Amino acid sequence: MEDVLVKLKETDCTISTLAIFGGLIVLKSVLQVLSSVYKTFLRPSKNLTKYGSWAVVTGATDGIGKRMRLDWPNAKRIFC
Repeated sequence: MEDVLVKLKETDCTISTLAIFGGLIVLKSVLQVLSSVYKTFLRPSKNLTKYGSWAVVTGATDGIGKRMRLDWPNAKRIFC
């Protein structure tokens, strides 16, 4: 009878430890999801106008991008 009680106490401790560990893993996952939702949908956007007037021209070495780069030097923009 005493052996059964000892095993029961050990089992309760093991189950409690595993439950706490599992709860921490679930909590971590929930916090990661909430962080991603905040960063993707809820965080305020950045105010890019504080950097002045600027434009990003992709492919500025050929085609339309080159034409834009050549036509806009007098527009006082910084090209990246």
